[in-house]
Amino acid sequence: EESLNGTSVLHTYSLLCGADILRVHDVKEAVECVRIISKIKEFTK
Repeated sequence: EESLNGTSVLHTYSLLCGADILRVHDVKEAVECVRIISKIKEFTK
């Protein structure tokens, strides 16, 4: 739990840099990151 914020930041950065796959342990939080980044990319095209 202590590293969740840092992990979420790294997931977000990876997705913004073009990652298509994330290896995660905290699935719920990772799915939230993917959804948020997908929306950001959708609206910034």
